[in-house]
Amino acid sequence: INQWEYLTAYTQNGDWPIDNNPVEREIRPMAVGGYNWMFSDTPKGADTSALILV
Repeated sequence: INQWEYLTAYTQNGDWPIDNNPVEREIRPMAVGGYNWMFSDTPKGADTSALILV
């Protein structure tokens, strides 16, 4: 109840989207890739993974 002002703030400005699906779609490849690359066995493999994420 004490967060109601923040929860409904987007209704004061019609330019703000209700959801953040476009942003989530943009970062999904990086999030999935980061989880997959978490198991790099060598420093060279870790460096390569870091370059791909940048």
